[in-house]
Amino acid sequence: MTVVAPLQEVAPARGRVELLTAAEAADYLRSTVHTLTRWRYKRVGPPATKVGARVMYQRAHLDRWLEQRVQDPSATLSGSQGRGAAPAT
Repeated sequence: MTVVAPLQEVAPARGRVELLTAAEAADYLRSTVHTLTRWRYKRVGPPATKVGARVMYQRAHLDRWLEQRVQDPSATLSGSQGRGAAPAT
């Protein structure tokens, strides 16, 4: 019986780009491949890289894309009362 060691996260070599498959990127973003595909076609998701016929994602691009979407909790809309609330009179 052959024992297989668990996969270990391996840091990319210095100067090399760490590429993730669509499934790995979806897992990293806690999303689905379908959602990544939809975002790519709408041009609203993280940048993708074509390697031959495969769509790959650079981990650094995913991190940057996430950082750009961080919302400042102190930034609120003035007079905002939430979704569906009646306007103040």
